[in-house]
Amino acid sequence: MKKRGKEKQMGKRRTAKDLVRTGCLLCIAVCLLTGILTGEKTRALDQSISLGTQAGDDINVKMGDILSFSLNTTDESSVYYSMRDEIASVTYYVEDDYNEVLSKQSDTSFLVAGAGSVYLTVVVEDKYGEEISEHDYRIVSAIDMDNVTLDKTSIKGYRYGEAYDYLTFQVKVNGLEGVYAEDIAFSYTSSNEDMSVYCYFDNGQIEISTSSVGVTQLEFTINDKVFSLKLTVKQVKLSCGTSLLMVEKASKQIKVQGISGKVTWESSNPNVLSISKSGKLKAKKTGNAVIIASVGTGKVGCAVSVVTAKRKKVIAMANKIGKNWKYSQPKRMQNGYYDCSSLVWKSYKLENKYFGMKNYAPVAADVGKWCVQHKKQVKGNAYKNIQKMKYRPGALTFQTGSNNGRYKGIYHVEMFAGYTFEGFGSDGKPVLGTKWAARGDNYFYGELWAQP
Repeated sequence: MKKRGKEKQMGKRRTAKDLVRTGCLLCIAVCLLTGILTGEKTRALDQSISLGTQAGDDINVKMGDILSFSLNTTDESSVYYSMRDEIASVTYYVEDDYNEVLSKQSDTSFLVAGAGSVYLTVVVEDKYGEEISEHDYRIVSAIDMDNVTLDKTSIKGYRYGEAYDYLTFQVKVNGLEGVYAEDIAFSYTSSNEDMSVYCYFDNGQIEISTSSVGVTQLEFTINDKVFSLKLTVKQVKLSCGTSLLMVEKASKQIKVQGISGKVTWESSNPNVLSISKSGKLKAKKTGNAVIIASVGTGKVGCAVSVVTAKRKKVIAMANKIGKNWKYSQPKRMQNGYYDCSSLVWKSYKLENKYFGMKNYAPVAADVGKWCVQHKKQVKGNAYKNIQKMKYRPGALTFQTGSNNGRYKGIYHVEMFAGYTFEGFGSDGKPVLGTKWAARGDNYFYGELWAQP
């Protein structure tokens, strides 16, 4: 029979879901029929529907009903009354073969397998096979919400480290298997306004996404029925944070916070920094390492730099100046004031390094020139060097290229204060960031690097 297009038929379904939905329909049909045959309690009802007198009204049914269709040829108001003597055959079919509402059981019966609406087409032919009538009836299927439940009433999740990507959770909605978003009315509320939570219903389940940590009570309204679920998201981190500066030969106990369970520890450079099964760090010599703790289903880490006692004082002074003193080039040598190069000079005085000028801080270009002349420059791509932890806290980076007549056109210097652990890349390796004496994390790095 020739397929007919109907403008009034519901919009086309997404092609990518057609086969999935067909499978869902078959599963629903088997489950419903199995319940009927075994005598188990089910919502399915046998409905005998006589067609012809509906006058365009919808035919309302419930999911699980089995519909048996016939033509009303005895009522004078029926569209089939006038042709009763000519009718030889009747064909019932659904225009969309992949519809999720009606599943054909026999020539005259259909199982209501999903929610939504679809048009049933009825074609009447005479004994010669000629079509004498064609009518469409809109079948509207509603969901019986009495036995709909959530498969869980609480969820606990964990956010590892400082990453802010969304965590996603799924909640199965029992009784709505194979039901899609367009077939129901769905809304939700969250009791915690400080948590960013997004919820979406489709294919018989609710998907919950959040970029936050905290506790919230979620209420889902599905076709006017309300369901509650408690969502708890805890932050998993190390007690030392994501960045740590240690002095060689020192030790420190660290712990995983936010989750309980067995912890597996590892150090990326055991020769520099070791860690025991209980989480005790021991700094062996100067250098850098990443400490990683595996617990539950995730990992957290910390970037650790081991320095000499003097270098730790240099970094502490630089941090103090950069975060507490006032920036002023005219007053750069006065106590409580600094500019970029005087910060470096005042801090490195604690290591008796003066960059060629013992009584007055040189400008950034002269600091850079001194570093190059004394073979303190570190060559290579800065980002790669950071990921390989080639720089030590106290390293200097210079911005070059200015037309100022100075060495390499250097016009600015910053002091590197250590690494931050930013998370894991797609290859599973740690991703590292930078800390700065006078800037925020990951703020800046220049073209020329040196390690005094």
